[in-house]
Amino acid sequence: MHTYMMYNNCLTYETDPFNTGAGGSTADFIWMLFICMFLFGIYAAFQNEHLLSTHICYTIVYVQSRRSPESPRSIFGFKFKNAYIPWVYVAINVLMSNPIVPCIMGIVVGHIYFHLVDTVPKTSGFEVIRTPQFCEDIARLGGDPLAAARAPAAAAGFRPTGAGSQWGSGRGRGNVLGSR
Repeated sequence: MHTYMMYNNCLTYETDPFNTGAGGSTADFIWMLFICMFLFGIYAAFQNEHLLSTHICYTIVYVQSRRSPESPRSIFGFKFKNAYIPWVYVAINVLMSNPIVPCIMGIVVGHIYFHLVDTVPKTSGFEVIRTPQFCEDIARLGGDPLAAARAPAAAAGFRPTGAGSQWGSGRGRGNVLGSR
């Protein structure tokens, strides 16, 4: 479940992250991961936790949901606004008898990041988080694998929306049974 959540939300958020100085590119996504891992490192030191994958997964889910809160998402065939997706995943996690603390801590760190990136610059006019050059260098090392995915969407004005697809829910009809 976490692998699916991580892959899907990383893909969606990396195609359109908050612009923290690198133009809304993969470098901004890398910098967000560094910041969140640093905050979780501090948390882990005080809580004596060693496995933080659930925490970072929920952070990415939360930040991605705040990036486009009105976009529709589908989980197991049920449609929700993107703003509610972290809480839907928390409910699923609780129903599966998993601990809730890692989920909540991931959402808390995601909210701290969102607040520093979006709310503070809008209210004070001061950017707290700025992507450093080394993140842009890291992103350039591997090229930009999502550049091809971003270009048509940016030209057409689309934003990533669907949970099951890269650019929305319409992927085509496929092969209808009995059509041959």
